[in-house]
Amino acid sequence: MIRLLKTIVMGMLLCTALTGKAQEQTALIEQCNIAAFLDSVPGIYAGCLNFSDFFAESSVSAKVVAGKDGNVQRIKIGKRNININGNCDPVSIKTARKLLVESSKSIIRSKRWKPGKSRCTILWKPRYSKIIKKRDTSKIIESIAGKDIIESAKKKLKGADCSAYIIAETDTNGIVQKTRHIGNIHWSEKELSQDNGKIGNLDVSFSSGNSSSFAIMRLPYRVDEKKQEQQRRDRIVTKSAETIGKGFIGKHISSITGCEEQKRRACIEINIDAMEVEIEQTNPVFPGGAQKLKELFVESLKKNKTVKKYNVTGNIRIKLNIKKNGKAEVWDVSAKIPASCCKSSYRMKKIKEKIHEEVTRTAKKMPRWTPGTCDGEPEERQCTFKIEL
Repeated sequence: MIRLLKTIVMGMLLCTALTGKAQEQTALIEQCNIAAFLDSVPGIYAGCLNFSDFFAESSVSAKVVAGKDGNVQRIKIGKRNININGNCDPVSIKTARKLLVESSKSIIRSKRWKPGKSRCTILWKPRYSKIIKKRDTSKIIESIAGKDIIESAKKKLKGADCSAYIIAETDTNGIVQKTRHIGNIHWSEKELSQDNGKIGNLDVSFSSGNSSSFAIMRLPYRVDEKKQEQQRRDRIVTKSAETIGKGFIGKHISSITGCEEQKRRACIEINIDAMEVEIEQTNPVFPGGAQKLKELFVESLKKNKTVKKYNVTGNIRIKLNIKKNGKAEVWDVSAKIPASCCKSSYRMKKIKEKIHEEVTRTAKKMPRWTPGTCDGEPEERQCTFKIEL
């Protein structure tokens, strides 16, 4: 009888323990809403990144497929409710969106899930506590990739502070097999062009019906110089990051992130801070000097038939683009002509067009310049000057 009672009690205790364990496991793997903080980004080894710079409260939904062991086998990102915070450039916002999704995946992978299909939502929230300090991987990356690549990029990016983000995929032993560039974030930039852009003429040809005749229309267009410079810098950061990423292949992931526990994929920040870089630079020089340059354009314009016909006077601002080989091309021409020279707006427009054509013709015939340099290497630069008729 006593033996029977002992058996019943032991069975009840075992059932209670198993039920409790099952409930605890179910609570763990069926968690659907997971809170994450915008200032604490898991899975990204960085010193600069703080999503609070880009986003307000946001959410990322996903479908999760887990194996029998509870580990994630597949993630499919669904609805994304991402709220922009502040006024950032489009390139940085696009990269930050991708990284927010990658961070959401890192959170999902760190959990154990119910075998089969599940759904979850990562709720990204801001908080106003002390920002968690992340590992600074700059010295580790520099030792692996080589100092020359970083220094070369800094010289080309003078006046900018940028970060590139690389996803490193590993095998089961933690050895990096391939890398993938996600995007770049531009933290701050200086010495960009302050002009809104140049205005020129775009020749558009079109045909009418089945006839072979066509007309040429001159339409105004604008080139945003600041945007062009940002795109140039973005290309430099991308190329440098991809080169550095190739250097990671074959290395153990922990040797890059500095985290011994890290064995799976990781997102690594490559920060290139060129805000305080000092580089020897020279401006392009015209043969004979600035005075000779102005005289060349003044003499050419005075011989122009339209300028002579209407006795045109006034100030003309010319902006030239000097290429690496010393050739000059017209970037912008703006003329301030007194109304006394023209009886109508049509004539004024016609005179300005002829001045632009004459300046372009003269620029094509002028001798080659000594190009500007940056750190001893020829560099494409612009030159602006005024002449008076």
